[in-house]
Amino acid sequence: MDRGTLLDNDLFEYRTCGCAIGITRELRNTRGDSEGTRLLAIAIKRAAEARCHDARVAVVLSDASGKPTYSTADTADDMDVVLFYTLDPLDIDTKQTTFVRCGENVTTALGALYKLDVAGPSEVEAISTADEHPSEAVSGLPFGNNGSATISQLLLETSDLNEVNALLCNLVGFQIDCECSTGALPVEHAFSWQSFIDDQKGDKGVVSTRGNWYKTMEYHVLHTGGFVRLCTHRGRSYWNAQNESGHVTPDWKLHFSTHLDDVGKAWDILAALFMEMKAEIGLKAVLHKKGTEQGDRWSEVQRGRELTVYIFVFNVTYRDYLQGLFPEMDHQLYLGPEMEVYGPPFWYSFILEAERRLASGGVRSEGVADGDLGLPGCTYASLRNEAFVDGIYPPNNRGWNAVNHHNPFLEVIFFLRMREVALLRSTAQSSQS
Repeated sequence: MDRGTLLDNDLFEYRTCGCAIGITRELRNTRGDSEGTRLLAIAIKRAAEARCHDARVAVVLSDASGKPTYSTADTADDMDVVLFYTLDPLDIDTKQTTFVRCGENVTTALGALYKLDVAGPSEVEAISTADEHPSEAVSGLPFGNNGSATISQLLLETSDLNEVNALLCNLVGFQIDCECSTGALPVEHAFSWQSFIDDQKGDKGVVSTRGNWYKTMEYHVLHTGGFVRLCTHRGRSYWNAQNESGHVTPDWKLHFSTHLDDVGKAWDILAALFMEMKAEIGLKAVLHKKGTEQGDRWSEVQRGRELTVYIFVFNVTYRDYLQGLFPEMDHQLYLGPEMEVYGPPFWYSFILEAERRLASGGVRSEGVADGDLGLPGCTYASLRNEAFVDGIYPPNNRGWNAVNHHNPFLEVIFFLRMREVALLRSTAQSSQS
């Protein structure tokens, strides 16, 4: 599968651009390293598949003459996308040529894959390897081993999904304080959806909770810009800091997709879980200014982002932000790296419990938002980094991580994928019995 043949193939449209910095660096670092080259190609393939859902992707790496040095497929016959990389030996003019099979989505795909980048095989290896060698991939992740057998072996040998769930929950070691008996805010709760329908602008007060957490959490709610927000003071500090940076700092979010008529039901579920798990920053849901879901204003572009949970990621520009301006609130406004205490175990637990409660509550999903990364085995949750690109909110066709920041959810995605594999295996065995 050489570049000249692809250029002459009328079934594909193509665009050539400069190669992204991350891939250029990895092409240089893996030159002459067959295993490193293979891992890089797999990493690029995974990144492209994440941006073009359901597309069949091939990656070709070549030398300066255009002669392939590694390809993930033998031919382009069954491919929707082919990414062809040509490495300049002087590292001056390394190119990416994107070939997309002709069709109605060709322009969108070409835009989404423009200067595609990955952090390199070291970060993506755990996810890409899981498909081929699951037992090797798990043992290298930071959650570690479990007694005499590795976590990976236990997961692969366990056929019962309930046992898999119990094993993973024991592995992450995070407990949820279930304070709402129904798994959702009751109607009479100060932060319930009904309270906003009855009185949007009224003062809802402050809800404090601690449970098994290391500190007392204080939550309040806001109604701004067509959204209802549940947040902490640190959350408001975080949003202000992002705004003052011009929205170029990491802005990772979990989106939860719901039918507009089910937004209120989903809010009561996620707000309860958010406070039960002592989450930081904030949760928001779309709300019509007259107190009903804004079906007349919520565009198709935003479908799948009806509810948002914010993920704190430290940036050096946040150091000492707002400290000293309100001395009595310094501890509540602090945005130091310690706030990344909400790590993979927390988010893995949050996502699974949210999915379980939303499904049990009969909430309907509207599907993964265009431009988001769907999470393995999830009906409602997706991931996106909405840091601005070229000075604007990232268009959907730029994908789920337009500025190519480090993905803080790699371990979360890995364990969700392992659970999905167990679920598929369990389902297959049940159908055969």
